[in-house]
Amino acid sequence: MRDRALLDNIFTTHNIAAIMHFAAYIAVSESIIDPAKYYQNNVTGTYIKEIITYAW
Repeated sequence: MRDRALLDNIFTTHNIAAIMHFAAYIAVSESIIDPAKYYQNNVTGTYIKEIITYAW
């Protein structure tokens, strides 16, 4: 989800009908220990997906 160049390539190469994001981390105790990991995956990953989707 965070590789924008790869996602751009996929969206321009293939006829995509829908997008679903199930890649979020959910362990609360781990998110307290390593919040940056969770931010990068859950927030940044979703944001990049939204940017690509909007451009698509």
